[in-house]
Amino acid sequence: PDQPLQDTLSSETALLVTGNIAQPGIAFSIPESKHVVIEIFDLLGRKISALIDGYYGTGEFRFGVPRAVGNGPYLVRMTTEDRVLVAKLNVAR
Repeated sequence: PDQPLQDTLSSETALLVTGNIAQPGIAFSIPESKHVVIEIFDLLGRKISALIDGYYGTGEFRFGVPRAVGNGPYLVRMTTEDRVLVAKLNVAR
């Protein structure tokens, strides 16, 4: 099931992950241009993947989880200049 950190992707900074499906995905929303870093960690805190590290304009962005991320539970961390959001991701392909 989806696990939003905000009720919806809206005018607020938000992170949404979808797991337990054939193509797990990550979406984020930012209300203004910001530097965004999105990383995936295992439950022991080890970084598995650095997905995004760059500047993004206002809007909503969606992308798939890389195939290199195997089945199992993970934490997705989104960091911007003014916020850190974390969501749980369960990959089951």
